Amino acid sequence: MPESGFERSAESVASMEYSLRAAGEEILANVGRIATSGYILGGHGRALPSSLTKRSGKLSQALNDEQYRSITFTDNQAHFRMDLGADLSHKYGIHENGGLKPITENMRKYFWARYFNDDGQYPKAMWANLAMNKTKSDLVYPRRSFMQPAFRREMEEAGQIIKNRVDIFLSVELRRIVSNAKNTR
Repeated sequence: MPESGFERSAESVASMEYSLRAAGEEILANVGRIATSGYILGGHGRALPSSLTKRSGKLSQALNDEQYRSITFTDNQAHFRMDLGADLSHKYGIHENGGLKPITENMRKYFWARYFNDDGQYPKAMWANLAMNKTKSDLVYPRRSFMQPAFRREMEEAGQIIKNRVDIFLSVELRRIVSNAKNTR
């Protein structure tokens, strides 16, 4: 029994949504790859003032993990986003935008522990200064943007990725329409 136009239309919409979802996945994967390879340095535990360094690796792993990506559709728009969750959102925000973090007594104890168990990675005086300085109440995190430049770089390619996916979808749909037209003669 031939399918109705409505059934075929719903199938076409689902197929188009699938094509756009695949394009979105590709774009978000590229953004994660660009952010981690182009903007996050392998810091080996040492912070650098002007660059984002990978220490625990959690943030860079999340950028490349598809469970943090979401693609939703409304009537006439597709929304692509990376949702890093509550645990990583703060880390992302402090690096992307900069900010302040209050120095707590536990942090001061940590600074003293680092001072006495010096590994030579940082100047010993730095740890003592952080521990003893009672007038300084916040650590200042400079802005070390990594996602915004990655998104900007990928947006140059995103249009082409979407165009390629839509072209494939349209090609398949046109072949189907032509085939159906031949079969109904």
